[in-house]
Amino acid sequence: LVIPAIALALQRFPNTSLRVLICGGGDGLAARDVLRFPQVDRIDLVDCSPEVIEYGKTTFQPFNQGSFDSEKLTIYEQEAFEFVSNLLETPVQSLYHVILCDFTSPNRVEETQIHSRQWYQNLYRLLHPGGLVSVNALSPQQQSLAFWCLYQTLRSAEFIPYPLQISIPSFHAHNYG
Repeated sequence: LVIPAIALALQRFPNTSLRVLICGGGDGLAARDVLRFPQVDRIDLVDCSPEVIEYGKTTFQPFNQGSFDSEKLTIYEQEAFEFVSNLLETPVQSLYHVILCDFTSPNRVEETQIHSRQWYQNLYRLLHPGGLVSVNALSPQQQSLAFWCLYQTLRSAEFIPYPLQISIPSFHAHNYG
């Protein structure tokens, strides 16, 4: 989710201090990976679950290598859709170079809003020209229809999606695909 997007952003925005938005990611793992790049100057992380954020700050801290302690990171406990919508209601002060969507698969209708065309159109408006959105999508093997629906939704929101499939052993072990 993180490494390919940040690496490409570094090519597109050389000699630039990058600004990154992480939607979801309350475990701190995406923030840990973003912080590996010294060119990243600011990270905004928004997660709706205070419990997950607390888990990231405590129990999961050895795994995220204390990413929540970074001065570059600002954490917002809020629904991501609401957070992004609120950003767009005021004149956007500074745009993001990379937006990472680190969400789990939706289980309820209410959770699908962050996979809607409106969601991706809003993200598009928060990006620098040439900026990137990286989405933790569904398995093309396990949920093929949902995977390609997400692809088409991104296209309808003016993105040019490039599916990237990476085999993650722990996901295979738990039958996530």
